[in-house]
Amino acid sequence: MGNRIREHLASANLTQAWLAARLACTPMAVSYYVSGQRCIDLQICRQIVRALNDAGVACTLDEVFPPDVVPTATSAEAAA
Repeated sequence: MGNRIREHLASANLTQAWLAARLACTPMAVSYYVSGQRCIDLQICRQIVRALNDAGVACTLDEVFPPDVVPTATSAEAAA
């Protein structure tokens, strides 16, 4: 499961360009973050959540960046 930046921006009618201005980065960088094509460090994740909250989008870090579910081993893998 990827991040939910797009959904949170849309919930407040905010654009990726708006977020880029808030993060002082390029719109292309935000596009990469939103699409999951670029890894985002924790500091940037926090800045994104802070920007969303400042814009009135009540969200947490885990809501915007859900923790990945760790896959469990299949019975065949566990037996090996």
